[in-house]
Amino acid sequence: MGAGPLLHAEQTLPLPNGFHLLVDPDYDAAPLQDVGRVRIYNSSATLTATIRGSKAYDRVGSGGVAVIGNDSFVICSPLCDNGSIVDAGAVTFGYTVMSFVSPVSTANSVMGSTANDQVGGGGITKVGTSFYLIGSPLWDNTATSAADAGAIMMAGPTTYRTGVVSASNALVGTRAGDQLGSGGITAVGATCYVISSPLWDNEAATDAGAVTAGHSPVIMTGEVTPQNSLAGTTAGDQISSGGITVAGATLYLIRSPLWDNGAAVDAGAVSPAYVGSARVGAVSPQNSLVGSTANDQVGSGGITIVGDVYLVRSPLWDNGAAADAGAVSPAYFGTAGLGAVSPQNSLVGTTAGDQISSGGITTVGAAAYVICSPLWDNGAVANAGAAHASHVSFLRVGAVTSSNALVGDSTDDQVGSGGVTVVGTTAYLIRSPLWDHSVVADAGAVSYGTTTIGNFGVLSLSNSLVGSHPGDHVGGGGITTAGGTSFTISSPDWCHGAGASTAGIVGMSISGVVSSSNSTVGAESAVPEISVVQPDPVEVAANGSRDFGGVTVGGTQSLTFVIKNTGNDDLRLTGSPRVASSGTDSALFTVAAQPPSLIVTGDSAAFTVRFTPTSEGGKTARLSIAHNDSSEEPYGIDLAGAGLSQVAGWRQAHFGSSASTGAGADDADFDSDGIPNLIEYALGLNPAQSSPGELPQPVSSGGSFGLGFTSPAGISGVDYGAEWSPSLAGGSWLPVPDTGTPPQHIFSVPISGATQIFLRLKVTPAP
Repeated sequence: MGAGPLLHAEQTLPLPNGFHLLVDPDYDAAPLQDVGRVRIYNSSATLTATIRGSKAYDRVGSGGVAVIGNDSFVICSPLCDNGSIVDAGAVTFGYTVMSFVSPVSTANSVMGSTANDQVGGGGITKVGTSFYLIGSPLWDNTATSAADAGAIMMAGPTTYRTGVVSASNALVGTRAGDQLGSGGITAVGATCYVISSPLWDNEAATDAGAVTAGHSPVIMTGEVTPQNSLAGTTAGDQISSGGITVAGATLYLIRSPLWDNGAAVDAGAVSPAYVGSARVGAVSPQNSLVGSTANDQVGSGGITIVGDVYLVRSPLWDNGAAADAGAVSPAYFGTAGLGAVSPQNSLVGTTAGDQISSGGITTVGAAAYVICSPLWDNGAVANAGAAHASHVSFLRVGAVTSSNALVGDSTDDQVGSGGVTVVGTTAYLIRSPLWDHSVVADAGAVSYGTTTIGNFGVLSLSNSLVGSHPGDHVGGGGITTAGGTSFTISSPDWCHGAGASTAGIVGMSISGVVSSSNSTVGAESAVPEISVVQPDPVEVAANGSRDFGGVTVGGTQSLTFVIKNTGNDDLRLTGSPRVASSGTDSALFTVAAQPPSLIVTGDSAAFTVRFTPTSEGGKTARLSIAHNDSSEEPYGIDLAGAGLSQVAGWRQAHFGSSASTGAGADDADFDSDGIPNLIEYALGLNPAQSSPGELPQPVSSGGSFGLGFTSPAGISGVDYGAEWSPSLAGGSWLPVPDTGTPPQHIFSVPISGATQIFLRLKVTPAP
């Protein structure tokens, strides 16, 4: 007799020669669960070979399957057991000419030899069209008694290996915790690969880190050493911990912000390397751009690519005694920057805390860029801020000054703190919403520049669009662009909340004070101004709407609204009640607590509306807020919601939609565990968590074969049933009566001498 789930999560993988693979890591070989299997079919859809697990939870293929060439492939099964060795893992190299049914073993795969080696667990990285690297960072090197040493196997179209992972068939770590490849594998160009191992130990220097580069089709084996890798020499260097940045087709940059430069702990280094000329040996100023002071963390801010230039951001770099002055180091692809970061090769800050580039770098077109440093000090003026524009044709170095950057001249001007908006391919706008207009705090400014003209010097009304009232925050509402030729600057806080919108076009600079002569502005008068937001700060327009979405009948969904007075006089709520609900379903939309009747200038008050549907279907109501803002009618908000059935509410909670479509469809299998969503609901399972082991299990007892279970509390809207078949053939399934009393369900079939019986659970929506 046989029984078990009939649906399994399968992935189809085509091969260039017309064959295809069916990968099913959740396959059960009763009574063993999650054995997993990969089946090979020829171009005529005929099964030619099967590779499967032999123990429960081997999950063959769970680590991924990759096509290597026309007729070859590699299967990763990190949880596969090697005999009694649990989770040893396996990598199976196969060809479509195979013709067998075989469990994974060392006779047909390369496997781990220690528990939890999880060979293949690091995934598969493709290089070019037919070369792959397979990572196993938790592999134990038994030859050196090193747990989690890690290994990288490589495969080409003609690779076929069996046995166990070793230094003879893989690149390996030799010390405990090396975790070779744990930092990832990066493909560079069509043939180069770069292996990042930040936890690799260089003899006694733990976590020194290493980067190993190679080229397909050359397969590297043996130990990682400073002779074949770029390596750290001090404990905690963690070479490549910042990642690998690919620049063009032949250059890559290795970021190691925790590298120690002698006694300078965490000085940091960025090591450039080229395809065909891999870096090996120790990281040093001779092969890298480096910091020279403790905690410089060169490269910690990332690397920005602009045309054929790369920019290394180091906001924590120290300029002599000026801690965290910051630096941006530019270099062309063909003349990679080496040596210590300095004012001679970098754009730098000169005061403690300048943190050059802390506001990011924005590329403009194909060859220009703007560096924002909102914490830069202009002499004794703290956090004045600076925005430096440059071009790949002239890489500027030296100190940031008002002669090469747009700068603030008041404390906390923080020029550039709002970011940079690019318009088309040549123009940009720098937002500085906290800039002070003389004694007017936070007036704000937006400064226009182009890739050929730029914008330098002290920010002022002669080179920027500026505010004139406290808290104007010009540009604070953002900048929108249209067609690459025009833009609109939003300043909603202008003139005590009157607001302003300023339009401009590329090719025409903007400057001066925001006013009705250059902007569309709101009127200023001594009046209250009502604004309702939900959620804060998203405004609900007058006569706008809010949707509570679907809510299970009997449940409750709440939305909190905030009434703001953005005017310059007291706002009074004059209705009774102050927030009223009306309409057909108003009883289902209740105001939990009324706001106060008086809201002074600049203040706000919150109220909460609760939607509690008592039946299925759409529900509507309208909120009304009467007030003394003469510029607005009584504030109206249309409310909507829907009462959902239990199963629809379940879909809403798990998939964000109550409809039986897409990932939430009744017959979909979101978590790929072989159990359709409707059965997950009916059995009270989590559709986002693999749970085949929680299915009701069939039993054979007293001459009958069947299953029994109790439906979970709160489940409604479905009917439970079962069917049996002697052969699985189409048309052979027959219904099985339910002899239980709900919520208990019992389905059984007499054995009556049958050689095999198949039983399946069936759940259908209730009519």
